[in-house]
This record gives sequence, structure tokens and C-alpha cells, in this order.
Amino acid sequence: MKIAKKLGYTLLKAAVLYFIFSFANFTMAQSILLALLVVVLYESINSHEVKLEARFVPYALLIQPNWVNILVDFKLAKDLAAVQKMFQKIKKDTTSPQPLLEDFYYNVIQNTMTGHQLIYDTVTKRFSSTISYYGKLDPIEIKRNEDERTVFRNEEYSVYFTVNQTNKNSGGIVIKLGVPERWYNENKSNLPKVIDAQNDPTTGYYDLEIAHIPFSEFMVYWANVDYPGDLEKVIDTMRKQYGWTQKERGEYDSYDGVTLLSKYFKVIHNPL
Repeated sequence: MKIAKKLGYTLLKAAVLYFIFSFANFTMAQSILLALLVVVLYESINSHEVKLEARFVPYALLIQPNWVNILVDFKLAKDLAAVQKMFQKIKKDTTSPQPLLEDFYYNVIQNTMTGHQLIYDTVTKRFSSTISYYGKLDPIEIKRNEDERTVFRNEEYSVYFTVNQTNKNSGGIVIKLGVPERWYNENKSNLPKVIDAQNDPTTGYYDLEIAHIPFSEFMVYWANVDYPGDLEKVIDTMRKQYGWTQKERGEYDSYDGVTLLSKYFKVIHNPL
């Protein structure tokens, strides 16, 4: 179908050129020859047009949790004073990063159109092929009921915090809290609305998706790529869908990037 369509356009161009040359008092043979020469020359130049390859621009990504809002809203701390006491209990451990003390900072150094990446994680100080973090929110603990205690599981429940890339729901970066199933069922009516809540029967935990940074946010780091539709409109729509607002760049801001805000997170990304 595409070949027939292209051939039709070529013949139409040749016909138009033939009539132009005919009106210019060229003979029929000359008009046909000149029309064919012009069409062949045009198609040759067009087929050898230099097309720029898609080029990835490395970028930095910073994710800053607002732990006071997160812990208080999700009933993991009573108030600001309780959160401050948690911070005082935590001792910095270089071998085991504490999520409550960390900003999550990633350098996305390489990327391909097929999704292969090279990322430097400044929290774990390691290179990886994806953004991924899993850690306990010490010293937060949720007490077990007596009927939940066994010889093998007598310790209190922990609460987990995860940051992961995903291909689901338009792709992007998903941030979750992991809480015990029993505790979630008892408290869910008093918890804020989450993007998604999934039960894992093998662990007895619920994964609560509390933030989603859509993949469209990072499309701006690809040069020479023709996206279908209006990319800015797509980015704006996805931000609204997941509750992000963009902070306007201040006069004295030193970075050339984007700042996104929600109640629970501040996200900054900018080219390296």
C-alpha cells in the first residue's frame, strides 16, 4: 500500500512537471525527458537526506521524601515531635543506608531506545541497569498480635520503603510503602488515598503505591526523536494524573532542570 501511494505521488509530480515544461514551449519529448530528470533528481536527493540519530542526554534525578507528611498521614507516627524522636534514634550507618535519613539521587548516564540503561545510585554507591531501592524504615515497628506470633516470627513487624522502575501504567518510577496486611485492613479507612494497593500473600504485606513519576517526564532527555502528538501536553497530563505540580524556576536557582512537588515528595531532574 505504501509503495503504491509513493508511486502515485511520483507520477503526479512527473505529470505536473510535464505540463509546466509543455507550457514553456518545450516539445513533448523534451517535456517528458525533463520531467523525468527532475523527478529522479528530487527522489535521489530526498532518499539521501541526512537523518540525525536519536541521542540520549544524561540526566540526574533527585527524590526527596517529606517524611513528616508521609509518616503522620499514614499513621506511622503521631505527630511532628514523634518523627523528630525517630530521627534522633537513627545513627548513620555507611554499610546500611537508612531511608529516613536519605535523599535518593541517581545519575542516568546511558540509555538506549530498547531500554538498556547505566545508572549510578549515590545511596548505595553502585552502578546498575535500573532504579531500585528496598529498605526498612527503622525504627518504625508495628506490634504483632499474640495470634500472629510464632517460634519463627516473634519480632515486631517492620515497615518498608521501595523505589523501583516499572513498565506498568505508562511506565516510570513507583514509590511504595510496605505495611502488614492486618494493620492495613484495620487502618485503611483512615489512610490517605493511594495510587494502588496490592496484597502479597507470601509475605503478609500490602504494598501501597504512594507516588508515581511517569516515564513521560524523562522523554525530554532524548534528542532527535519525533514523538506522536504534543510532548509538552502529554507531560502535563501525566503530571496531573499522578498529582504533581511543577515549581517555577526561581531567579537565583543554579540548576537547569525541573522541580516537581507533591504533598509527600520533591523531585528534581536536570541534564548532567
